[in-house]
Amino acid sequence: MERREKRNGPSRENNSITRVLQGMMESQQKQTELLRQGLLVAPQEQKLGNVSDFRRLQPAIFSGMERPLDAEQWLVDMTDLLRVARVPDENQVEMAKIQLNDVARTWW
Repeated sequence: MERREKRNGPSRENNSITRVLQGMMESQQKQTELLRQGLLVAPQEQKLGNVSDFRRLQPAIFSGMERPLDAEQWLVDMTDLLRVARVPDENQVEMAKIQLNDVARTWW
């Protein structure tokens, strides 16, 4: 079999691999050209959230006077909103404190 491959050139499998690689290179070259022309935008890393991003979601105020189940629901909602706003973990407590009012504010 080796003799036949040497006589007849690369095997069919090698030809398939070569075609796939050529297609990938052509695709990459096209994308590069589109980027240069401004017709394609490179994906950007999402920025971390800040107070404005968080407030835009209109989080509820917690006063500390709510029933226990309501307080638990506030905490669950707050956790979800902080995640959606892409607030970094190390800033989430400070961000949530903004939403405390009345008695809840005195705990901190």
